[in-house]
Formats: sequence, structure tokens, C-alpha cells
Amino acid sequence: MLDRCRVQRGSIAEVIAGRRDGAGATFLHGLLEAVAEREEMVALVDGRDSFDPQSAGVETCRRLLWLRCRDAPEAIRVSDLVLRDGNLRLVVVDLQMNEAKELDRNPGAVW
Repeated sequence: MLDRCRVQRGSIAEVIAGRRDGAGATFLHGLLEAVAEREEMVALVDGRDSFDPQSAGVETCRRLLWLRCRDAPEAIRVSDLVLRDGNLRLVVVDLQMNEAKELDRNPGAVW
């Protein structure tokens, strides 16, 4: 999956999935599995502390840095710190469970 997406170091991609159909979670799990198969580290910034590591499996989580946040502003700050570090090929920011009003409070420059 990761190769087919052609995710390269330093690139940015946005994925928007419907909340009700589970497509976002399916995509996220597939992405995490692909990174684990390549034995690379990935950071998951969880904007609402909603990720279930048991559903992803032990092998997938071995190479996962799970950053559990309470809300979108905290997730944005944490993402900024991880991205500035520059040592991870993939940083996933999951804001799917965050309310739209939370996301709207961030200034345009943040996005």
C-alpha cells in the first residue's frame, strides 16, 4: 500500500474519509501494516485518543509511536514537534473523531 501511494520523505498528503462507513480506519490499519512490513517506524498522532491498538495487532504496533491527544489543538502541536524532528518517514495525524468546531478554531496558517 505504501509503495502504491508513493509516499516519500518530506511529502504531505491529506486523506478524507467518511465517519460512518469505517473506510478511514480500514485505510489507517492498511497503512500501518504496510509500514510495519517494511520495518520502518511510523508516528500516529491520535487527535481524540480513539485508536485501538488491539485491532491493529502486535506486529503492526511494534514499529508505532502512538501519540495520544485529547483534542485537535494538542494534536496539531504534537504533530508540529514530531515533524520538525524529521526522523520518521511517515507521520499520520488522525483527526477523524474530532469535532469540526475544534478544527475550525485553528488558524489558517496551521493547515
